Amino acid sequence: MVTRSDGAWLLEVDGRRALDVWLEEVRAVDGNPPSDRQELLVYLANHYALGVEARALVEPLVRAPMALREDGAVRLAAGISEGTRVRVMRASTREMLQASLRAAEVAREQSGGGTSGALVFSCSGRLAALGDRFAEEPAGIARSLDAPVAGACVFGEIARAHREIDAFHNTTAVVVAWPHK
Repeated sequence: MVTRSDGAWLLEVDGRRALDVWLEEVRAVDGNPPSDRQELLVYLANHYALGVEARALVEPLVRAPMALREDGAVRLAAGISEGTRVRVMRASTREMLQASLRAAEVAREQSGGGTSGALVFSCSGRLAALGDRFAEEPAGIARSLDAPVAGACVFGEIARAHREIDAFHNTTAVVVAWPHK
């Protein structure tokens, strides 16, 4: 639970320094993360995001760390209110690729079952997290849609998940498909 925040700065989780809580979760899975502050920021942003749970949403919003302070505060892309439940999240490469295929399926369904093409907006966080396997994502989406795709790697995006409100997300893939005419 967020116990202290100041705008986009997450100060405390469960009454403890935010970064300490975040790193405790990371160490439980991966052992020791990088000790250099800049390397640590990039490592966390690429592999361990913060899920913000909201009752009105089907799935948590995801926030990647943008900056770290010496006092253990973590700056996020957007503020999180005190009292909000959060959790450190990690998706495997396999899960990320499966999620992009699911986005393609939803886009195909919404276009009436067949597509003539699609635009893909993939968050730069996915590029960093998927690394050498990033090219598998647009290729898999194109195969799933059986149509050509074009797109861009972007820094955050406005996305709408099924049955949810529009919201800013991190590390997402958005697929916009055109129906056959």
